[in-house]
Amino acid sequence: PRRSRGARRRVPPASAMAVSTCLLAQEEERAQFECQTDYASTAGGTSESDQESIVSKQSAVEELLPIPYSPEDGIRFKQVGMCSFLQDQQGDHYPRFWKKDQVAELRREWTARQGDVFVVSQFPIRGIQRLMVALVEGEEDPWKPGLIDKAHFCDAGASRVGAREYMDSVDGWTGRRCFKTHVAPSAFPCRFPFERPEGPDGPAPKVVVLVADPRHLVSLLYDFHGPAFCKSLDCSLSDFIRFCASGKFRAWGDFWNNSLAWSEQVARHPGSVQMFDAGKLGSLDLRTVTSELERIAEFLEIPKGRAADLAAAAFRSPDYLVKSDFGISRGAVDDGLLLEQSGKNLHSFEAALNSAAYEVHELWRNAVKGWLAAPNSQLAELARISMKGVSSTPPLNLTVPMKGEAVHASGMCRPCVFALRGICNNADEMCLYCHASGHTQTKRASLKSRQRKTRRTNQRIRTPSPSPSPRGHFGELGYAGAFCFQPMYFQAALESQVMITYGSASS
Repeated sequence: PRRSRGARRRVPPASAMAVSTCLLAQEEERAQFECQTDYASTAGGTSESDQESIVSKQSAVEELLPIPYSPEDGIRFKQVGMCSFLQDQQGDHYPRFWKKDQVAELRREWTARQGDVFVVSQFPIRGIQRLMVALVEGEEDPWKPGLIDKAHFCDAGASRVGAREYMDSVDGWTGRRCFKTHVAPSAFPCRFPFERPEGPDGPAPKVVVLVADPRHLVSLLYDFHGPAFCKSLDCSLSDFIRFCASGKFRAWGDFWNNSLAWSEQVARHPGSVQMFDAGKLGSLDLRTVTSELERIAEFLEIPKGRAADLAAAAFRSPDYLVKSDFGISRGAVDDGLLLEQSGKNLHSFEAALNSAAYEVHELWRNAVKGWLAAPNSQLAELARISMKGVSSTPPLNLTVPMKGEAVHASGMCRPCVFALRGICNNADEMCLYCHASGHTQTKRASLKSRQRKTRRTNQRIRTPSPSPSPRGHFGELGYAGAFCFQPMYFQAALESQVMITYGSASS
């Protein structure tokens, strides 16, 4: 219909205008390049300088392109903003700031020095990155504001300022250095395998590869890139599971194959590369977190005492917590826990998977099976645990913090009954339950009352006898039909001319 004279023209939102401008600019650039190549081919050849400019123009245009929207998967990628993904010619997804030539130069020219630690993960690490930086660089507080403000993400640093400038800047760092990356061994942003650095004896460069239960891994990816945080993906968790199971989500490459490639490097270079479980670092049990962090410290030649202190500090949020500081997740603000919790992610994943179609279950199972043949036993064990489904998830009441100042103040904590009697074998920090003051000691029932309650419970839950009704467990023939159709009894029933009709036997 025609617009009335007084009506206003509808203006598209700024985001849609930005997307249209970005796509139009890329199409114009591609068309200009095609016209240039067509003119060069019809002109009978080009000079070397023109050919080099054409090749560089082609790489600039085709290096990273918008990811097409696939309606069958229900996945829509954000096309603008620094958190948005683009794809290269191989279909791998990289952020918009990624400069492939600078990362390649960094890989050729950069040599690790003594004491360097590279943390590799196929999923976002925020709290874990803070913990690793504090462990390697000698910090006592993993909550410290500005702890990871330096360019620890080496691929991003080289892409933003250039490989040469990045190498010059990190050369000025004193002490041991901690870096992180998300790529496969073939794209590792440093000369690898490591060469023994010249100089006084010290720890050799090491690579800490963090792996996790695939369900925890996918949930971390969705929490970071999904609608709740970066908003670079617009989909539900069920759709994202389908996308990952089919191998179409390729942030920094295919994380299934990247994990297998790193497991091969662990088998080849066990002295410089080792795998560790990020799911254990995300446990609510401080003993589990401390044990895994001590394994990492032993591999990095760091005293275990410092690992134990940092693990305990990760469970105590300070009063000066800066919510806007990088590496402070929503869970750290709400629950006072620095590290990404694995129990919640496992339950949310299973709930989303149960609501998905049957074909998604098959896709996911086939994808996880690829890890069963991994050279590293830890990766294969994670795959076996994941294939157990809901039975391998922790109890739901153990996926939320049961102690802490904030939880205790809100009245949602669970008191330790042994601490109330003074017989708890664990310290305040090592126990899963609350040791804070203010809880009332409950009176324990007598031994006779407990035994009587146990007997009643056993009588209530005893196994019932099979039902002989037509609607019983054995179908329309009932229990008698199942009994007589056993091989050794079927012949006897025929000889005695026993007729079996709907659960009753008559001769």
